[in-house]
Amino acid sequence: MFESFAAAIGGLHQLLTWPTPAYLVAGVLIGYVAGVLPGLGGPAAFAFLLPAVVTLPPLDGLVLLTATSAVTAAAGDITSILLGIPGEATAAAIVADGHALAKQGRGRYATGAAVTASLMGALIGLAVLVAFIPIAPRVLRHVGSPELAALAIVGICLLVPLSQADPIKGLLSGALGLALATVGLDPFHGEPRFTFAQLTLWDGLGLLPIALGIFAISEALEMIRSRRVEGSAHVEARGVLRGAGEALRHSSLVGRCGAIGAVIGSLPGVGASVTQWIAYAHAAQTAKGDVPPGSGAIEGVIGPAAATTATHGGAMVPTLSLGIPGGLASSFLLSALILKGIAPGPAMLLPDGAGGRLTLVFALIWCVVIASAIGAVICMTSLRWVGRLAQVRPARLFPVIITLVLIGTVGERHASADLGILLAVGCLGYTMSALGFPKAPLMLGFVLGPLIERRVLLSNTLYGWTWVLRPTVLALAAVVTVALLVGRHAARRRGLTRSPRRRAASSTSADVAMSVFLAAIAAGGMALSLSLTGRASVFPRVVFGAMLGLSLLQFLVSRRAKVRSGPVSDARVPVSEHVIRIAWFAVFVVNAWIFGLVIGTILSVAIYLRLDAKESWLATLAITGVLGGVTWLLVVQVLQLSDRGWF
Repeated sequence: MFESFAAAIGGLHQLLTWPTPAYLVAGVLIGYVAGVLPGLGGPAAFAFLLPAVVTLPPLDGLVLLTATSAVTAAAGDITSILLGIPGEATAAAIVADGHALAKQGRGRYATGAAVTASLMGALIGLAVLVAFIPIAPRVLRHVGSPELAALAIVGICLLVPLSQADPIKGLLSGALGLALATVGLDPFHGEPRFTFAQLTLWDGLGLLPIALGIFAISEALEMIRSRRVEGSAHVEARGVLRGAGEALRHSSLVGRCGAIGAVIGSLPGVGASVTQWIAYAHAAQTAKGDVPPGSGAIEGVIGPAAATTATHGGAMVPTLSLGIPGGLASSFLLSALILKGIAPGPAMLLPDGAGGRLTLVFALIWCVVIASAIGAVICMTSLRWVGRLAQVRPARLFPVIITLVLIGTVGERHASADLGILLAVGCLGYTMSALGFPKAPLMLGFVLGPLIERRVLLSNTLYGWTWVLRPTVLALAAVVTVALLVGRHAARRRGLTRSPRRRAASSTSADVAMSVFLAAIAAGGMALSLSLTGRASVFPRVVFGAMLGLSLLQFLVSRRAKVRSGPVSDARVPVSEHVIRIAWFAVFVVNAWIFGLVIGTILSVAIYLRLDAKESWLATLAITGVLGGVTWLLVVQVLQLSDRGWF
């Protein structure tokens, strides 16, 4: 105990010795910018900083990287809430309720709650890390494929609370997410699945194109031709403080979701992309208010925000104690440690006198605490100028959002082919929004799909089906059963299982057409999976079979509702308007694909502003010039992409 206390004091002293504080502040500012701008994001910032880390002293370089990682998640929540664009892939879960609150005029309130919950979650994650350091190596040795498989299945069971408003649509959305996760190489034999001879699909579908396409594009397309700003959330005088108070009032929820993020994040290879959705499902299931999840429930903001930042503390456990990264951010930290000649492992957690690096570990822990606090202050004080974007006329804001989305899509994997994925998924997400299909289950299925396939089949190979009888697996099954029953009871009390307003959408002919479309995709996937061999075919056949069954069930429900209700209006927006919106989105994507991001953006923005937004020549040239310059700076100078397009 005394050795740990001495290491903590020594780590704080090292961190506060000049010039290390300067690198801490620089990391905070870089993390804030990378999180707020969807075109950058944490991965791009880490990759950009890694060469600089090599030239710095070990402590300064690690502090720069750690401080950047500590702030990106909280900063990404700002863009997710105010603009409906996931600033980070790990901030996607917060969009559903956070942006709904922003459109109701409560954007600063939601952001204050998110930033406060993020800070509290970071502290919870670090507390778990400090408590777990002495026993981490022994505990993690007993976590194998059966436990990770059970965890993945528990996550999929959370599709049920996420689908309470319309169970069939929600489960169908989750099955579609699992189906998208089957694209790529088979994890066991490397057999290509649904890649259609495209090498770029061998790595699967990128997380960022899916998240941006599902959430950001549907919001952006609603801005076309709009000349009115919804709500006045972003000039709310005391909204930030009220939001912070709301997070403190829900401290029990923050504690539970923080524990979810820290504990699950400590499992190798899981990461915040998974924990955010598990926390969101838990928050939606246990919410005590009258607002349905996805419609502006503050619990849907607080839960994912706390879990995401707590995950970073939990992910440091396997990174430092076993040399196994717990997520993307910790993989960059692991790379930096190796580049500096520091070998992660159980010995790293020993006191310095015994040949360990415990003082350095505590220096990084103090770095996360201080960086998170500074980042929270910056996020809250900068809301006024960030929120001004939401006061811009939506027709002008549309090209800004689309440009950032395009940069973020290509920047994640430096693959222009991801633009095609963005186009397809963006159209799908917009259609799902128009027809009332919940999108959160799709993202949950997509991020959990690979984990389920790898761990379930591997557990079956190693242990047979007896792995389901292991004590830890049975304990997880009992926990999730109790949680689902409690959540179901709470949902019935709030009346969320009966939603006539949402079920009315099932009576439209467009709903029937969507069911047929999804059934056709499922049937095609089943047919293509017949050519696969061995274990590569098991997961796709199960997923597409379930998707086909749910599609047919949704078709029957929609047909039955249509007959009962008689002729109804298919939508408040004419079909021609939907087509025009999707066409403008396609113009941006196609121009970026053909001419490259810089020239394509300039052409698309100028054409859109003159022909559709009806802007003056002066405004068109000014906006186009600014966006073109920002695109060139991010694409060529920061991300260092060739940006050549076809020509």
